[in-house]
Amino acid sequence: MLAAPKRVPPQQVRLVRADKVLGERYNSSTLADVRRAFPQPEEPIWYASLITRTPRKIATILDPETGKLVERAREIFSSWFRCFAVSQPDKVGLFLTRQGAADFIDSCLGDGCLPEDGRVTRYFLDFDDDQDGLLTEENFLELYRRTMTLNPTTVWSNLSAHGYGSDLRSLQDDLDEVMERARDEAHRQALPRWIFT
Repeated sequence: MLAAPKRVPPQQVRLVRADKVLGERYNSSTLADVRRAFPQPEEPIWYASLITRTPRKIATILDPETGKLVERAREIFSSWFRCFAVSQPDKVGLFLTRQGAADFIDSCLGDGCLPEDGRVTRYFLDFDDDQDGLLTEENFLELYRRTMTLNPTTVWSNLSAHGYGSDLRSLQDDLDEVMERARDEAHRQALPRWIFT
Protein backbone atom coordinates (compact mmCIF):
# COMPACT_ATOMS: atom_id res chain seq x y z
CA MET A 1 0.00 0.00 0.00
CA LEU A 2 1.28 3.41 -0.88
CA ALA A 3 0.76 5.22 2.40
CA ALA A 4 1.90 2.38 4.68
CA PRO A 5 5.72 2.93 4.51
CA LYS A 6 5.35 6.55 5.67
CA ARG A 7 2.67 5.74 8.27
CA VAL A 8 0.36 8.32 6.74
CA PRO A 9 -3.40 7.84 6.38
CA PRO A 10 -4.23 6.99 2.73
CA GLN A 11 -6.57 10.02 2.53
CA GLN A 12 -3.52 12.27 2.87
CA VAL A 13 -1.67 10.84 -0.12
CA ARG A 14 -2.26 12.03 -3.67
CA LEU A 15 -1.49 9.47 -6.37
CA VAL A 16 -0.83 10.89 -9.81
CA ARG A 17 -0.50 8.89 -13.01
CA ALA A 18 0.40 10.69 -16.23
CA ASP A 19 -0.80 14.08 -14.93
CA LYS A 20 -4.17 12.69 -13.80
CA VAL A 21 -5.10 12.46 -10.11
CA LEU A 22 -6.53 9.06 -9.22
CA GLY A 23 -9.43 9.01 -6.76
CA GLU A 24 -8.90 8.52 -3.04
CA ARG A 25 -10.18 4.94 -3.22
CA TYR A 26 -6.95 3.98 -5.05
CA ASN A 27 -4.66 5.49 -2.38
CA SER A 28 -4.87 2.34 -0.27
CA SER A 29 -4.22 0.11 -3.30
CA THR A 30 -1.02 -1.41 -4.54
CA LEU A 31 0.44 -0.10 -7.79
CA ALA A 32 -0.39 -3.47 -9.38
CA ASP A 33 -4.07 -3.00 -8.48
CA VAL A 34 -4.07 0.50 -9.97
CA ARG A 35 -2.32 -0.74 -13.13
CA ARG A 36 -5.07 -3.34 -13.58
CA ALA A 37 -7.76 -0.70 -13.07
CA PHE A 38 -6.12 1.78 -15.49
CA PRO A 39 -4.18 -0.21 -18.11
CA GLN A 40 -2.04 1.77 -20.52
CA PRO A 41 0.14 0.52 -23.40
CA GLU A 42 3.28 2.13 -22.02
CA GLU A 43 4.19 2.84 -18.42
CA PRO A 44 3.47 6.50 -17.59
CA ILE A 45 5.14 8.60 -14.93
CA TRP A 46 3.87 7.86 -11.41
CA TYR A 47 4.33 9.78 -8.23
CA ALA A 48 2.71 10.01 -4.85
CA SER A 49 2.83 13.06 -2.67
CA LEU A 50 1.35 14.16 0.60
CA ILE A 51 -1.72 16.29 0.14
CA THR A 52 -0.95 19.67 1.59
CA ARG A 53 -3.67 22.19 1.14
CA THR A 54 -5.43 24.74 3.18
CA PRO A 55 -8.73 23.57 4.60
CA ARG A 56 -11.51 23.97 2.08
CA LYS A 57 -14.56 26.04 2.73
CA ILE A 58 -17.78 24.11 2.63
CA ALA A 59 -19.74 25.34 -0.35
CA THR A 60 -23.45 25.84 -0.39
CA ILE A 61 -25.25 23.49 -2.74
CA LEU A 62 -28.77 24.81 -2.23
CA ASP A 63 -29.59 28.50 -2.22
CA PRO A 64 -30.97 29.12 1.30
CA GLU A 65 -33.57 31.60 0.04
CA THR A 66 -34.96 29.74 -2.98
CA GLY A 67 -34.05 26.13 -2.16
CA LYS A 68 -32.70 25.71 -5.71
CA LEU A 69 -29.28 24.35 -6.67
CA VAL A 70 -26.56 27.01 -6.84
CA GLU A 71 -24.98 27.57 -10.26
CA ARG A 72 -21.73 25.64 -9.57
CA ALA A 73 -23.64 22.59 -8.28
CA ARG A 74 -25.93 22.71 -11.36
CA GLU A 75 -22.84 22.76 -13.60
CA ILE A 76 -21.32 19.72 -11.89
CA PHE A 77 -24.53 17.67 -11.80
CA SER A 78 -25.37 18.62 -15.42
CA SER A 79 -21.91 17.49 -16.55
CA TRP A 80 -22.52 14.13 -14.84
CA PHE A 81 -25.88 13.85 -16.56
CA ARG A 82 -24.29 14.51 -19.97
CA CYS A 83 -21.67 11.81 -19.31
CA PHE A 84 -24.28 9.10 -18.73
CA ALA A 85 -27.21 10.28 -20.87
CA VAL A 86 -27.93 9.20 -24.43
CA SER A 87 -30.03 10.59 -27.25
CA GLN A 88 -33.26 8.90 -28.28
CA PRO A 89 -34.25 8.54 -31.95
CA ASP A 90 -37.81 9.78 -31.42
CA LYS A 91 -37.00 12.61 -28.95
CA VAL A 92 -34.93 15.76 -28.90
CA GLY A 93 -32.18 16.06 -26.28
CA LEU A 94 -30.34 13.73 -23.96
CA PHE A 95 -32.01 11.30 -21.58
CA LEU A 96 -30.84 9.04 -18.78
CA THR A 97 -31.96 5.44 -19.32
CA ARG A 98 -32.09 2.75 -16.64
CA GLN A 99 -28.67 1.54 -17.87
CA GLY A 100 -27.27 5.08 -17.68
CA ALA A 101 -28.63 5.50 -14.15
CA ALA A 102 -27.08 2.18 -13.11
CA ASP A 103 -23.76 3.20 -14.64
CA PHE A 104 -23.93 6.51 -12.78
CA ILE A 105 -24.61 4.82 -9.43
CA ASP A 106 -21.73 2.43 -10.13
CA SER A 107 -19.43 5.40 -10.85
CA CYS A 108 -20.28 6.82 -7.43
CA LEU A 109 -20.14 3.63 -5.39
CA GLY A 110 -18.26 1.08 -7.48
CA ASP A 111 -20.75 -1.60 -6.50
CA GLY A 112 -21.65 -2.98 -9.94
CA CYS A 113 -25.17 -1.54 -9.94
CA LEU A 114 -27.48 -3.05 -12.58
CA PRO A 115 -30.53 -1.52 -14.32
CA GLU A 116 -32.82 -3.81 -12.31
CA ASP A 117 -31.44 -2.51 -9.00
CA GLY A 118 -33.98 -1.12 -6.53
CA ARG A 119 -32.21 2.25 -6.41
CA VAL A 120 -32.64 2.68 -10.17
CA THR A 121 -36.30 1.69 -9.93
CA ARG A 122 -36.82 4.18 -7.09
CA TYR A 123 -35.17 6.99 -9.12
CA PHE A 124 -37.51 6.37 -12.03
CA LEU A 125 -40.61 6.06 -9.84
CA ASP A 126 -39.80 9.30 -8.01
CA PHE A 127 -38.37 11.47 -10.79
CA ASP A 128 -39.63 10.26 -14.19
CA ASP A 129 -42.45 12.81 -14.59
CA ASP A 130 -44.03 11.31 -17.72
CA GLN A 131 -43.24 7.66 -16.83
CA ASP A 132 -41.56 7.02 -20.21
CA GLY A 133 -38.53 5.28 -18.68
CA LEU A 134 -36.25 8.26 -19.38
CA LEU A 135 -34.96 10.93 -17.01
CA THR A 136 -34.41 14.43 -18.37
CA GLU A 137 -31.64 16.71 -17.17
CA GLU A 138 -34.18 18.63 -15.05
CA ASN A 139 -35.33 15.33 -13.48
CA PHE A 140 -31.70 14.52 -12.64
CA LEU A 141 -31.13 17.97 -11.13
CA GLU A 142 -34.34 17.63 -9.10
CA LEU A 143 -33.05 14.28 -7.81
CA TYR A 144 -29.98 16.10 -6.45
CA ARG A 145 -31.98 19.02 -5.09
CA ARG A 146 -34.27 16.69 -3.17
CA THR A 147 -31.44 14.40 -2.04
CA MET A 148 -29.51 17.42 -0.72
CA THR A 149 -32.55 18.28 1.38
CA LEU A 150 -33.23 14.75 2.68
CA ASN A 151 -29.79 13.09 2.72
CA PRO A 152 -26.90 15.53 2.11
CA THR A 153 -24.22 12.94 2.95
CA THR A 154 -25.14 11.05 -0.24
CA VAL A 155 -24.58 14.19 -2.34
CA TRP A 156 -21.22 14.92 -0.67
CA SER A 157 -20.19 11.28 -1.09
CA ASN A 158 -21.00 11.42 -4.83
CA LEU A 159 -19.06 14.67 -5.19
CA SER A 160 -16.05 13.11 -3.47
CA ALA A 161 -16.28 9.96 -5.62
CA HIS A 162 -16.13 12.14 -8.74
CA GLY A 163 -13.15 14.12 -7.48
CA TYR A 164 -14.78 17.25 -6.04
CA GLY A 165 -13.97 18.74 -2.66
CA SER A 166 -16.24 20.45 -0.17
CA ASP A 167 -15.66 23.78 -1.97
CA LEU A 168 -16.97 22.20 -5.23
CA ARG A 169 -13.53 22.50 -6.83
CA SER A 170 -12.21 19.54 -8.76
CA LEU A 171 -9.16 17.79 -7.33
CA GLN A 172 -7.80 17.88 -10.89
CA ASP A 173 -8.02 21.71 -10.71
CA ASP A 174 -6.03 21.55 -7.47
CA LEU A 175 -3.40 19.36 -9.14
CA ASP A 176 -3.13 21.74 -12.09
CA GLU A 177 -2.72 24.65 -9.67
CA VAL A 178 -0.04 22.83 -7.64
CA MET A 179 1.85 21.80 -10.78
CA GLU A 180 1.70 25.35 -12.16
CA ARG A 181 3.03 26.71 -8.84
CA ALA A 182 5.82 24.14 -8.88
CA ARG A 183 6.77 25.11 -12.44
CA ASP A 184 6.79 28.80 -11.47
CA GLU A 185 8.98 28.10 -8.44
CA ALA A 186 11.38 26.04 -10.58
CA HIS A 187 11.72 28.92 -13.04
CA ARG A 188 12.43 31.38 -10.27
CA GLN A 189 14.96 29.15 -8.54
CA ALA A 190 18.52 30.40 -8.85
CA LEU A 191 20.62 28.15 -11.03
CA PRO A 192 24.32 27.53 -10.34
CA ARG A 193 26.61 29.89 -12.17
CA TRP A 194 30.15 29.17 -13.23
CA ILE A 195 32.99 31.62 -13.79
CA PHE A 196 35.60 30.41 -16.24
CA THR A 197 39.03 32.01 -16.07
